Amino acid sequence: MEKNMIQRLVVLSVAAGIAVFGLFAGTASAGAQTAPPLSETFIWDAHGVALSYPAGWTAVESADLVSVRPTGRDVSDGAGPELILFIAVDTGPGELDAALARYAPAGGSITKRSAPAVGDRAARSLTFERTNPAAVGGITLIALDDHTALGVAYIVSAVEAPDFLPVLEAIGQSVAVEDARAASVPTGESSSASVASVQLPQQVAWADAGLTLSFPVNWTVSAGPAQGLTASPDAAEATLIYGETLPQSAGVDLRKLVLSAAGDRSTLTDPVAVTVAGYPGVTYDLRDNDPDSPLYIRALAITIEERDLVAVLFFGSDEAGWAAFRPVADAIVSSIERADSGLSARSTSAIHVLASRVPPVTPLPLRQDDPPTKTYDWEEYGIVFTLPENWQALSGAQDYDLALVSPEVLEAGEGAFITLRGIPSLGPDTSPEQALTPIAEESGGEVTDFALAGRDAKGISLNDDQQGVINNLILIPYDDNGGLMYAQTVATPDMNEDVIAILDSMAIDPPVPDYAAADAAFQASLADSGRLIYGAPDAAIDMVEYLSFTCGHCANYSFAISRLIALDVDSDRVQIELALIAGDAYATAASHATMCAAEQGKGYSAYTALFRGYVERGVQEAFSREGISDILGSEALGLDMDALNACIDDQKYQPQIDEFRVRFMDHGLTGTPTVLLGTAGTEPDTIKLPDGQVWSGSIPIEYLRQIFSLLEDGVALEDVFDELS
Repeated sequence: MEKNMIQRLVVLSVAAGIAVFGLFAGTASAGAQTAPPLSETFIWDAHGVALSYPAGWTAVESADLVSVRPTGRDVSDGAGPELILFIAVDTGPGELDAALARYAPAGGSITKRSAPAVGDRAARSLTFERTNPAAVGGITLIALDDHTALGVAYIVSAVEAPDFLPVLEAIGQSVAVEDARAASVPTGESSSASVASVQLPQQVAWADAGLTLSFPVNWTVSAGPAQGLTASPDAAEATLIYGETLPQSAGVDLRKLVLSAAGDRSTLTDPVAVTVAGYPGVTYDLRDNDPDSPLYIRALAITIEERDLVAVLFFGSDEAGWAAFRPVADAIVSSIERADSGLSARSTSAIHVLASRVPPVTPLPLRQDDPPTKTYDWEEYGIVFTLPENWQALSGAQDYDLALVSPEVLEAGEGAFITLRGIPSLGPDTSPEQALTPIAEESGGEVTDFALAGRDAKGISLNDDQQGVINNLILIPYDDNGGLMYAQTVATPDMNEDVIAILDSMAIDPPVPDYAAADAAFQASLADSGRLIYGAPDAAIDMVEYLSFTCGHCANYSFAISRLIALDVDSDRVQIELALIAGDAYATAASHATMCAAEQGKGYSAYTALFRGYVERGVQEAFSREGISDILGSEALGLDMDALNACIDDQKYQPQIDEFRVRFMDHGLTGTPTVLLGTAGTEPDTIKLPDGQVWSGSIPIEYLRQIFSLLEDGVALEDVFDELS
């Protein structure tokens, strides 16, 4: 069955490849409507709840929820149009915010508001816009008694929102609570797919597309240039994901592409525009009408411009498993991120093209020495370079942290340059030579020794005869914990020794935080306020980072945050709080472990050790109970592991973790990491981009430090991005 599914999905991918050239199409729009009369009534007897809905709709009751939707409409994909009534147990008036936060969907924007009380019953609600696939909806929780709440959730795809959103909102507003019989009829906490979460702890890099995707724990996934991306659950042969990269054609219309790939297969939904990892994309559903085993498929196409390709994914299932698979497919799509770690396998072309992409920004300040050289202090990494007098240091972009460029690059976009990127770890039992070997095999080069900055480095030298340059890819040991600096250079043969000399000139002294002071501060702040705060109470800047232990970007960012702590928190310039957002079992376990370690005076040490475990071992191994015990049980940490495990088992700090989530929701945040900033005496708030959106993600610490200076100079937080530009 699986082989047959692969063949049929490959056929779709080939069809997409044929269709990728020269396709143009228009878009469709739906007309808005007002809500029709709510002429029908449904009473949920078990819980004393009534609502009204229009003719042509139906209310379907199961043991623990009610679904209201258009008659005959399949809403099992969780994209509606549908309104759900459900019961949240162990949720009284004081727990509504924390419970609401747990139900909030991922991958979009959220607006939280206080719902008007229903009679004398407290209520809380939120509305949301989900991005992958595009949908809008809302959730309201109404306290029925001291232990139970009624949930009212609705959702509709963005393309159908003009038609159905007014209807759903009207149905929601009609909900009335007649009495509080829910307390005497306890049921399990439940929700439909529209408010359910799917845990995806297994993160996999798809190198060909430059993406990472997350999958359920019991899936087998493989990704490589020959077979593309394939994934399927271990216990089911009738579910499969297949992905392939195709060359990009200028002006390609993704809607036309996916429809062309479908051929004469039945389309179940119209193409819907989505944004995936910041890239434009299109998704839709179709049915492969094989008479023996019909296959249901979700198609997704994403344009990745900097790689000049389109990534095409097909999520397939047999008819019986389709309803259950679509929410999982949605969650996997929502998990897609740009791969920002690991070594590039696109060696010469990827390096050379950087010469035309050096950002047009003001060069960073340099210290002047006696001509003809000058020094540049890369303070964020603790590295000082000696540069030729006309070279400049430019702040990094997505693919690198710093660029050192010759005047020819600045003037004409061609010439010698160096890009550098910090890598926290290559993983367990992986040497620099092993990490570089796949690139050497692909490019026809050889891994050789480099003696640079007093350190034993490994690298590859490649002669690009067509471009007339030499490319060097070099891994240089950076710190005592397995961190490295990845240097990539481009130079003409007569300049190659000069760029190597610049790398050899490095004086490396990584910033290291005061672990003892941070541990003591976390212990004191946890006892005082239930939070993890380090830094002088009268510091000029207050900073909060919302993070998750199962967020790959948070793991990488933790190493930058540690350097920031060494530079600006230890010096009393900044006070920092780490707010732990736990959205799955692994993140919850790691969050509890950190809080319980903080109780023993080792919270910051545990935070850094757990994130290093994530990077080196992966989520499943690092954040299993055995993995946590192994990581935190070292003699160097000196924790009482019996007490720590008892603390985790008791979920002693669940109220504090819930409070982190409530604050996260109050700020309307949807992703981690997200940094909030404030000055002394003001509540930290989000940094806004010019379009009003929150600047989230791994903001480079050199930008954060520039923002600190702007705030100290009296620039308002809402204006700092413009000042940076």
